[in-house]
Amino acid sequence: MIDDKPIVEDQFDNIIKKNDQGIYKFLNPGRRDRQIIRSLNNFGITGKRCMDIGSGTGRWLQYFKRNNPKFLAGMDISQEAINRANKLCNKTQKINLESDSFDFPDNFFDIIISHGVMDHLRDPSNYLMEIKRVSKKNSLIQISVENFVSLLSRIRMVFGMFPRAISLDPTHVGWYRKKEVIHLLQKFELKPVFLPTSISLNPTPIASRLRIPSNKLISRFEDQLLFTVERK
Repeated sequence: MIDDKPIVEDQFDNIIKKNDQGIYKFLNPGRRDRQIIRSLNNFGITGKRCMDIGSGTGRWLQYFKRNNPKFLAGMDISQEAINRANKLCNKTQKINLESDSFDFPDNFFDIIISHGVMDHLRDPSNYLMEIKRVSKKNSLIQISVENFVSLLSRIRMVFGMFPRAISLDPTHVGWYRKKEVIHLLQKFELKPVFLPTSISLNPTPIASRLRIPSNKLISRFEDQLLFTVERK
């Protein structure tokens, strides 16, 4: 067990306890969520084996469930998250992603998503190796991380403030730019394909709709890096 696991687990237990357990309707999703949804819908969920690593409040599990997957799994370090996932999934696993094996066979999943997880891991090697192991060769793997050098992070640092990735969550221990993501995945014979989302214009850590759409030219300034993963 890593030393700070109780801190991370307690934090997410508390966040999820405070979060409403209602139904997520995705009636007016932001650009990032629209990209996630578009990617999932283009691949197709119906009849597929799907997993959410870091399922949290269960919002994406609910989205999967509505689209009739063949099998649905959820993983999280938080017991509160697992309690919610148990109501939606065929199988759940409470897991330390830095050390535990995924309780699934090789080449099992058609779709794996994992949003806001990798930046909480000091060493993501086990996490990436296990994702590669349990995913099919032509599967959809979708990951997102905080961008350490987003536009607002750069502005904040000019004024002596921490980047957003740190100010948003002190348990962020993996700090990524596009270059780090590409270099990291190369070690596992994986290739990221980045999906443009949006750039926040709100200098505070509070979530805001004050955003501009991103594109390939300015995507290095995005708040979060969203990418799919191609595997050999």
